[in-house]
Amino acid sequence: MVKKIAIIVPGILPVPATIGGAIEQSINLLIDQNEIFKKLEITIISTYESKAYGLSGKYKFTKFLWIHRGLLYEIINFAFRVCAKFFDNLDHLDSEIIKKHLRKNFYDKIIIHGNTTYLKVVSKVVAKEKLIFYVHSNIFSEQNDNNIAICNLP
Repeated sequence: MVKKIAIIVPGILPVPATIGGAIEQSINLLIDQNEIFKKLEITIISTYESKAYGLSGKYKFTKFLWIHRGLLYEIINFAFRVCAKFFDNLDHLDSEIIKKHLRKNFYDKIIIHGNTTYLKVVSKVVAKEKLIFYVHSNIFSEQNDNNIAICNLP
């Protein structure tokens, strides 16, 4: 049986890796190899970029959830951040998009690349046994709310 996995890209750069980025290029290698070996059903949650969107059509075993960033996104995200100060269960706009998607779709594993904010948010809606947090640097050397919350995950 083919495993279903979701990969959450860390932030600004898209997958397929049209702008570069070490993390994005490593994910790109994975989805390219998966087209050959067909072992996984992958969903990539990535920032939208027109060239990446165009290249995504060549993948038969990878789906894409695009987060469109731009002026409208920034305005809505600002409103979310303001409201989040008053409502504990509200997160940034991209986090809300990701949570909504994960609630509606089943995955065997969810891989979060290097973004502690996403790990904190996703852990609210997905069992910890399904989460893989892929760290690319020593993020825990910084003392901040996300890192403290992660260390205290159940």
